[in-house]
Amino acid sequence: MTSTFSSSGADIATRRVISEQFATQIAAERTRLLYQGSLWPTLFMLINGLVCSWLLWSPQRYLLISIWLGWLTTLVILRVMQVAAFNAAEPLRQAQPIWRRMFLLGAAVSGLTLASAAIALVPTDSFVEQAWVFGLMGAATLSASVAYAVSMPAFLTFALSCLLPAIICLFIQGSELQQGWAWLALIFLVGLLVVAVQTNRLIRRGLLRRFENQALIEHLQQAQARGEQLNQALAREVEERMRYLTHYDELTGLANRALFTERLREANQRVRQGGRGLALLHINLDRFKLLNDSLGHETADQLLRQVARRLSAALPEADTIARLSGDEFAVLLDPYGNLSSLARVTSRLLAKLRTPQLIDGQELVISASIGISLLPGSAREVSALVSQANMAMQHAKHVGGNNFQFYTDSLQADNLDRFQLENQLRKAIEEKQLQVFYQPKLCLATGRLNAAEALVRWKHPTLGMVPPGEFIGLAEETGLIGPIGEFVLRQACWQAREWQRQGLEPIRVSVNVSVHQLRQGKLVSLVRQVLEETGLEPHYLELELTESQLLDSVEHIIATFHQLRDLGVKLAIDDFGTGYSSLSYLKRFPVDYVKIDQTFICGLGESTEDAAITRAIIAMAHGLKLKVVAEGVENQEQLAFLKDHQCDEVQGYLISRPVEAQAVAQLLVEWGSRAIPL
Repeated sequence: MTSTFSSSGADIATRRVISEQFATQIAAERTRLLYQGSLWPTLFMLINGLVCSWLLWSPQRYLLISIWLGWLTTLVILRVMQVAAFNAAEPLRQAQPIWRRMFLLGAAVSGLTLASAAIALVPTDSFVEQAWVFGLMGAATLSASVAYAVSMPAFLTFALSCLLPAIICLFIQGSELQQGWAWLALIFLVGLLVVAVQTNRLIRRGLLRRFENQALIEHLQQAQARGEQLNQALAREVEERMRYLTHYDELTGLANRALFTERLREANQRVRQGGRGLALLHINLDRFKLLNDSLGHETADQLLRQVARRLSAALPEADTIARLSGDEFAVLLDPYGNLSSLARVTSRLLAKLRTPQLIDGQELVISASIGISLLPGSAREVSALVSQANMAMQHAKHVGGNNFQFYTDSLQADNLDRFQLENQLRKAIEEKQLQVFYQPKLCLATGRLNAAEALVRWKHPTLGMVPPGEFIGLAEETGLIGPIGEFVLRQACWQAREWQRQGLEPIRVSVNVSVHQLRQGKLVSLVRQVLEETGLEPHYLELELTESQLLDSVEHIIATFHQLRDLGVKLAIDDFGTGYSSLSYLKRFPVDYVKIDQTFICGLGESTEDAAITRAIIAMAHGLKLKVVAEGVENQEQLAFLKDHQCDEVQGYLISRPVEAQAVAQLLVEWGSRAIPL
């Protein structure tokens, strides 16, 4: 209940409800306060009466004064006896209305007794005596009124019976001086009323607040008495909950790192005692941080819960499935059978995780990298088993993700090599060891070279040409892909403009864009700056993004693509057909070209399925008013198939390998001189 009062309608209504609920208790408490507070004012009234009698004593009025003083003394004795009887009564008897009525009767008689002194005893000719008598009577009236203000009926009964008769008589029969005292008494009465109202309001608030607190305490005590057993049950539940959180992950319900370590130690003991070997799978979700940053923590948490359910459903034979940290999971298989069965189980798990899932209206595809270590086998101790599984998982990520790798002794050496390669790559960027090669694209409608894809190459001073597959993935992981991508963009735009200055037919240059560049949010401003610096017209620049990367931060990529499209830049989706992207997403991307992945082109002469997929991609892209580029064309049979099905452009070894800029210029001259298209 609220104990704060204001002038608002809600507070007034609340106060009314509380007053009604505690009306009986408040009335009883008011009566108790009246009796407790009336004793001293009554004695004070007797003392004042004695002083007044002494001041007014004269032979002519001794009988009247004696009678009045005796009556006043009798009233005081009766009030003292009444208070004593009230204090001796039981609390239930004290709450009876008779005590309040008796007090009101005594208050009325006391007031009339004081009034009689003002009417009959006050001299008519001595101002000093009148001042003394009225002052003493006023003091007695004031002390009693303050005590009686606990109850407005008690106050009014005493104050009105004390002052009102005297005021009326003095106004009617008194002298001019006595009428002045009547006016003063009237003002005094009004003042007492104001003080009594305020005092009564404060006391009422205090009583309400006290009864509220008492009721709350009683309620809590009753609840505590009734709920002792419930509290014990809750304590047990809290204890069980704490025990659960000590061993299980709150988000997914899987075992946590502590329980997993304990289970792993127990499994190790079983192996030492002659049990069969155990396998540890270290699972890490691919590109989870990007998904978390772009879609938000809530969506990421739902995805983690879904992954946990899929792990449990796909691996019923697992001894323990645990969530080690954010997007890292571990599976303990004890025993694991043989390597072939373990590979089948892991492959099935990857396929299960890769299945698209709908979260908050968004279709998400998540893959994983899995590292596998064995005990006994690759490891002899539990600590080595964990580190080896993690090392194998990292290797699975390095080779592209969405795969599993068994730990081998060569992985440690590979990790050292990768560390050294990273340092050398940083040095290569600083010392300008990177070069840009170009692979031309052929327009099947005109038979001319109309575009070229810019491809970065690393000419190492001692190792020679380092294959892109050995450092592009490393650059993505370390963030070095940002400066590498900017270098390729600048060089490609400058070279395209340089070919134009040489009088060659203008062609588009295609530059691959990484998710890292998109994530930084500076790609649009960088492209605008490079185009201004090199003087290349925007429609001669084409930016390519791999299809699998479209699944990361879809809305952000679409917004960025629209900004690039507004600049006049051409946009393409690379490796189409391998990323499992939704067609509903594809139609939202403002792209100009779709590049069919070379895995489908390579199988055109052998696989009817690849041919059907290629035809479908071409038809679908043309239906969306997009142009199609086929990459990886290596023979005339593939070229003929693509031309028969209206593919727009092709690139591959049949046309040209990636070559330096000077060789591209020569090819442009040679292909431009052909009189008849292919």
